[in-house]
Amino acid sequence: MTVENLKSPPKSGKVNFQQLAVLLKTDESQISLNHPVRLINDEYNSLKAKCAPQFLPDFNELMISIGSDLAEYCISLSPVEGDPFIDFEVLSRGSKVIGGDSFVSGRLYAEQIVLEMLQERLMELASCIALKRSRLTIAKSAFRTAMNIKVYRGAFPVWNPQIGRHIVLLAIAPVYVAL
Repeated sequence: MTVENLKSPPKSGKVNFQQLAVLLKTDESQISLNHPVRLINDEYNSLKAKCAPQFLPDFNELMISIGSDLAEYCISLSPVEGDPFIDFEVLSRGSKVIGGDSFVSGRLYAEQIVLEMLQERLMELASCIALKRSRLTIAKSAFRTAMNIKVYRGAFPVWNPQIGRHIVLLAIAPVYVAL
């Protein structure tokens, strides 16, 4: 599937969720230098380069490094037991996360996105932590209020010293945003 296939839902009102759900892997060269996800990715990679291979960047250091403006495009998610295997608790959500207006801290990620997109999105988050690797993708938003909006996503595994575990910082911004 290509980026061109990420089309708006048909006028009939029937949505092909399988087509919308696809996360297409991309790399930083495909994202504008002044896009929020690219800027966060660059800061993450800078901090990661300073870590020993077995470690991840510190969440607090990354948040200081990206600053409050870029933090508004982020959701921090902590892995928890889920049904059937894993889910993520929303720790915080920035005000500029497109379609994430209804995202509530303390609730599960699975309760807050389109069900048909859930499996792929959970796998993305879990694999980032398991592999200790960030991931950049392009997709349609998984929030019902913004499903027609194409976004860049960056999933960044980090260490959160406050809770003593790895979490994921998920950056989401429409492809047309530039800072």
